[in-house]
Amino acid sequence: MRLPILPLSTTLLALLIALPTVAHAGRRDAREAAQNTAERVDNARDSRNDRADLARIDSIVDSWEAARSAGDSAAEKSADERLRAWVRQELSENTRDVQEAKTEVQRSKGEARASKRERNRTRGTGRPLATVDARRDVRDDRADRADDQRDLARDKADRARTRAIARDLSNLQPSFDSHSATSDQYQQKSNLLRELKNMAVAEVRRNAGERREDRGERREDKRERRE
Repeated sequence: MRLPILPLSTTLLALLIALPTVAHAGRRDAREAAQNTAERVDNARDSRNDRADLARIDSIVDSWEAARSAGDSAAEKSADERLRAWVRQELSENTRDVQEAKTEVQRSKGEARASKRERNRTRGTGRPLATVDARRDVRDDRADRADDQRDLARDKADRARTRAIARDLSNLQPSFDSHSATSDQYQQKSNLLRELKNMAVAEVRRNAGERREDRGERREDKRERRE
């Protein structure tokens, strides 16, 4: 005996229609939570490293300036050796930062494409709330992509400037090694060292700003989940 086909209630039908979007939203929230956690860990690591880098270059600059004022060639040579090691490490970190930023840009581009597809899929489905959420995701992902692209441009600029300073210091060094450096060369080197220090200060401040942004994003994520 064939059982009669009962009509679906309006509520049940609406739930069935909404299930794919709910599942997608759940996967997206889980993915974003994992990514945010990873970014917080990376930012905390970068913050520690940047503060350590600033402390080292600050000490190097102070030691070099003190040796210069005292005419202590041995102390000046020691500061130069520490400086060369610091610059090598900084250039290595710059290159790592650029590679990580490139990876972030590719990831955010992929997420922007995925959210755009989801927005297109929800159009005309009779699910206004899903469409609103999808549009918000597109907007957020575009903003993330723009932020990541700015970070990449900044990291490339930092690497290029650090390389240029390293090159200028290397060109000056023979005069210092032969104890024939002029007062103008001393001033030029002092300016380059202070620029390195200022760049390190700026990096620490940028990381502090990123941590504040992370806290704001966490609060926003919690608010959206409650809604």
